Amino acid sequence: MIVRHAMPFRWLAAWLCAVLLLGSSSAAWAAPRKDEGKELADEAAERFKSQLFVEAAELFERAYALNPEKVVRLRNAGRAWEEAGRLDQARHLFRRYVELVPEGADRNEVRLRLARIEGRLAPPPEPAPAAKVVEEPALAQQTMPTITQAPPAEPLRPAAWTLTGAGVATLGVGIGWILYVGTLDRRYQSDVSTGAYQYATPSTPDAGPDKASVDRKTLDLNKSIAWAVTGIGAAATAGGLVWALWPHAKQPPVALAPWTSHGEVGLQAAMRF
Repeated sequence: MIVRHAMPFRWLAAWLCAVLLLGSSSAAWAAPRKDEGKELADEAAERFKSQLFVEAAELFERAYALNPEKVVRLRNAGRAWEEAGRLDQARHLFRRYVELVPEGADRNEVRLRLARIEGRLAPPPEPAPAAKVVEEPALAQQTMPTITQAPPAEPLRPAAWTLTGAGVATLGVGIGWILYVGTLDRRYQSDVSTGAYQYATPSTPDAGPDKASVDRKTLDLNKSIAWAVTGIGAAATAGGLVWALWPHAKQPPVALAPWTSHGEVGLQAAMRF
């Protein structure tokens, strides 16, 4: 009887030991785990406050690697990289954070930052191709005759100097003529005073009062013509000089032109039209 009732007690003792072992193991698993990255996260927060953003971002990433359950350290590392100007790394961490974290206020704030960063990193849009301008063939244009107004005539300065030269030549002829007629007049006076016109001689068969009268008229006529030629030459010289030297001299309506006839030299007036 004693041996028969010993077996159940053994099984009961074994069952109790198993229960105790299972309870102790479950209690051990229920105990909270230690956050191995907390010290690094605290140090990273201090560096972030001191505006040492690169060091803070690296410490936040190391702290997350030691304890991936602390997803908030991804957001903190992304914020540090953003402040440091490393937008590519910040975008990468923000994307991972949005994938791991469910809906919430922090997730929305990170999504806004991510959208802003992607907008800044997006390449500029390519310019639209310029529209092709189809050039139409130019219409044939009739060539109209161009009517140009003739410029106002410049003063004929060469003609003025020609007139001056002709006037000087005529003046010289007139003065020489006067001198020659004066010589003949003095000879005539000498012949009259000596009585050469009173009677005829073999050397002067035409002598006589009639001859004296004819010579006197010839001398007076030549004297008048000589003075007229001299006056015309003087007038032509003066007019030509005024015409040539006057600043805005115009072509006079009357021009004097020299002429010759049977060895005689003179001037004639011509109207300009």
